[in-house]
Amino acid sequence: MDTHTTEIERMIYIAFVRNIMIGREGLLQKSLITIFERAGCENVKSYLSTGNVSFNYFGDNIQLLAAILESEIQKIIGRKEDVFIRELAYLMSIKDNNYFSVGTTLENVYERCITFAADKIKYSFFLPLYSKRKDVELFKIVDSEAYSVTRLIDGRTSSAGKIIEKELDIRVTTRNWNTIEKIIDKLNTNN
Repeated sequence: MDTHTTEIERMIYIAFVRNIMIGREGLLQKSLITIFERAGCENVKSYLSTGNVSFNYFGDNIQLLAAILESEIQKIIGRKEDVFIRELAYLMSIKDNNYFSVGTTLENVYERCITFAADKIKYSFFLPLYSKRKDVELFKIVDSEAYSVTRLIDGRTSSAGKIIEKELDIRVTTRNWNTIEKIIDKLNTNN
């Protein structure tokens, strides 16, 4: 895939809202889309029920946009949840880097996951880092993203997000890499 991006691609963003489920706590898909539109976003689309939203934005302050979105979501659900925003072009470059093909064994993998943080992740532990049950392997951290795989242990698994939040005392959100790929592919077929 050509990683050269057009001006239009640079204006497409994807937001990942932490710890929400569409349809719960009064947060309907329509209300989430309206929040984004009122904040100045265009072509807003919601994916799945876990707070994944694509949109066009022509402003120059993404941190301010995230803060506005967080405040408006809080008014509906009654608690602050972070909104992590990435450019489509940036996510496409991550896809091109294919971090999941190097750095870890994909044997018995249940999910390939990416964890988003607001800022560059500063850590002092050695990688890979495993959960106590060995169902999560955090194998790479680049900038403000962490890459992990999960494995089923006794029919269940955990999340790298929990490990990162505990070890580093920061808030993050984790998504299955397949979800990211599907959103990227859907946006690329619409452009």
